[in-house]
Amino acid sequence: MANWLDTVFHGFDYSILSFYNGLANVAGGFLTPLMEFISFFGKGGIMMIVLGVVLLLFKHTRRHGLTALIGILIGWILVNLTLKPLVARARPYTHAEFQDFWAAVGCPTESENSFPSGHTNVIACTLSGIFFASKHKKYSWLLIIPVVLMAASRNYLMVHYPTDVIAGMMTGVLSGFLSHLLFKFLYKKMEDSPTTPFCWFMLNASVVDLFKKKK
Repeated sequence: MANWLDTVFHGFDYSILSFYNGLANVAGGFLTPLMEFISFFGKGGIMMIVLGVVLLLFKHTRRHGLTALIGILIGWILVNLTLKPLVARARPYTHAEFQDFWAAVGCPTESENSFPSGHTNVIACTLSGIFFASKHKKYSWLLIIPVVLMAASRNYLMVHYPTDVIAGMMTGVLSGFLSHLLFKFLYKKMEDSPTTPFCWFMLNASVVDLFKKKK
């Protein structure tokens, strides 16, 4: 599978990475810290998990938080436990033709396989889950911007091929959608047992309310 990706999509991947290499050379390394900062938000999925937990604490954003967290779990199973070890694609910087590109951005390294992009996936899982959970989608489409920025940062840093980040986006959106469907099922179950403490909290309570009661 990895050889097939490298062969079939070589021209596409090379042209995009060449563009980012040109951008890095023109900017003289100015953009590298910014791209590293953007990438930080996808590392290990920690920041996205924190976001999901924070949203989970409040009644009006609880569906967003739960959908995001379920999406992250689905994405982790799909990408980290399934596709990455199955495809086992090497990072771009392990190939000689990308060594100079990689050196231009400081030679960042990653320990896992390349396909799909886990950073892009976890951002897409989280934000697509929030998107599907949102009742008013007029401005929710702006959530695509962080996903695109994450994908760009991974290509700029030469730790992923463009096909890796596209696959990360696709698996992320799929995970977010599946999470949305699962949430609707769980929500219906909670509505059927509204008096149990857990279901009551998930349906009605917020952290602000709990603090008010203590006062």
